[in-house]
Amino acid sequence: MIKKLRGGKGISILLDVQVVDLLTAILSEHEDWLHTPAIGPDGNVDPAHQRIYPRAYLDPTEDEAEAHWQSHVHADMAAEKLGAVGLMRRALEAAPNERRGTKIDISYEDLDRWCKVVNEVRLRLGSQLDISEEEQFLDVGPDHPQWESVYRYHLMSEFLDMLVTASMKQSDPRTR
Repeated sequence: MIKKLRGGKGISILLDVQVVDLLTAILSEHEDWLHTPAIGPDGNVDPAHQRIYPRAYLDPTEDEAEAHWQSHVHADMAAEKLGAVGLMRRALEAAPNERRGTKIDISYEDLDRWCKVVNEVRLRLGSQLDISEEEQFLDVGPDHPQWESVYRYHLMSEFLDMLVTASMKQSDPRTR
């Protein structure tokens, strides 16, 4: 459930306590993942890192320029991503549990950061599951070895949809 905060300063969402716990765990894992090197032990670049940190130079002959650019901006990009993940995780951990669930107040300023984090986690999970833009639905049951990752991917997709919908309502003058 989503409600606008009084004074038009943001939204309030009500989530099941179990969902909040799972989101917090996913965010902690994402923080850990953000600290991992992009190059795996096999010498290959992790596709999820390529998705989260896209190349500035698409021309493969520009590897030197790409390396130079990455050396200048990667640390700042990573710090910004880690800050946003930390902000969201701390908000989830500090949110009070009420009779019907956990109530989380999100300012409109922070709502944009939340959307970026949730989308980033979704993209990482999708890359790790090898899900393409055209094929986003994986129908697997609890006995499938990737069931938990698929469940998390779908949870993040639904949560992103909820946040984007709330953000769009905020920018629509008819809903103010």
